[in-house]
Amino acid sequence: MGWFDKKEKEKGIPSLPKLPKLPELPRIDDEIDYSDKPIHQLPSFPNSSFGEKFSQEAIKDAIAGEKESEEVFDPNEFAQDRMQMMEKPLTREIPEGFKDVTKKVRKIEPVFIRLDKFEESLQIFDETKSKILEIEKILRDIKEIKDDEERELSSWENEIQLIKKQIEKVDKEIFSRIE
Repeated sequence: MGWFDKKEKEKGIPSLPKLPKLPELPRIDDEIDYSDKPIHQLPSFPNSSFGEKFSQEAIKDAIAGEKESEEVFDPNEFAQDRMQMMEKPLTREIPEGFKDVTKKVRKIEPVFIRLDKFEESLQIFDETKSKILEIEKILRDIKEIKDDEERELSSWENEIQLIKKQIEKVDKEIFSRIE
């Protein structure tokens, strides 16, 4: 049986072949001659104290060839400029032509509504409709009751007026003779 036999020795992975040698690349310093190339004008920066300081530093760095990581900025130099920038919010006016186009685009675009939100809106709409109908019915009933009360009150006033006339008549006929 092969269960209790000694395990076969695992075969080793064969070694990879050696990489071929690549030709040497020429050095960058040897090929590039900086004296032949014309020096382009440096970009201009905004006319502010921050812009002038930054421009002077950029010129110094370009001439001296310092690395950017060696630059050290003093945060106090920028505090005043930053505060001035915060005071003036940027406002851009949109031309009238663009406003009209955005309105047209909004009209053309389809409106997507989730199905559950749509069904919920329909249910709320139906409930509101039924409540409005109920309120209208109650208002009609109240108006009918009010009209009935008005009729009753007017009939009472008429009866009172009638009774007054009868009393005056009796008063004239009976008590006027007594004097």
